[in-house]
Amino acid sequence: MVAQRSRRVLNLGLVGAILAAVVVVWIAADAQSAAAAAGTTSAGTNFTKVASLSDAKNRISATRRLQATGTQQRAWSDARTEDVKSGIDGARSASLSSTAKTQLTAYASAATDVSALLTARDWAGAEKALASEADTGVSATAKAFADTVSNAQMCIRDRASRFRTTIDFDDYTDDELRRIFAQMAAKACLLYTSRCV
Repeated sequence: MVAQRSRRVLNLGLVGAILAAVVVVWIAADAQSAAAAAGTTSAGTNFTKVASLSDAKNRISATRRLQATGTQQRAWSDARTEDVKSGIDGARSASLSSTAKTQLTAYASAATDVSALLTARDWAGAEKALASEADTGVSATAKAFADTVSNAQMCIRDRASRFRTTIDFDDYTDDELRRIFAQMAAKACLLYTSRCV
């Protein structure tokens, strides 16, 4: 009778240990899933920032090409002036850092001056303004903006990779878990065997 009660207590202990282990594995799997989701969200956010900055840089390049083409072809219209303004506004909304926006403001001022020269059909003045290496010219301000954007992109990538942590949990089959729990219980002498009696 004492042996039967002992066996019941041991069996209840074994069931409790197995349930606790299953709960721990379930919590670990849930934590891994949450960590993966957070990592994916963070990576997605960083990718969006980098892509947005690339879009800003591409818009400025497009406005420069538009003005250069207008100067070479000796053809300019109000629609092209609006396209330049639109490109600058799009770059402004895509720029994330205040430094990039400051550089963009300097470029916008220089590009607006070039558009005014093109609208006035001052082709020589527009060529001179586009070719100027002055700090406030189109070339210098566009380069400063592009450099600022590239630096911001590098910082975002560095920050994202510096704090990346991956935690892997093995996926065990039900049979593997049963064997593991049985081994744990046997080592703790919780299974009813001849050596535990």
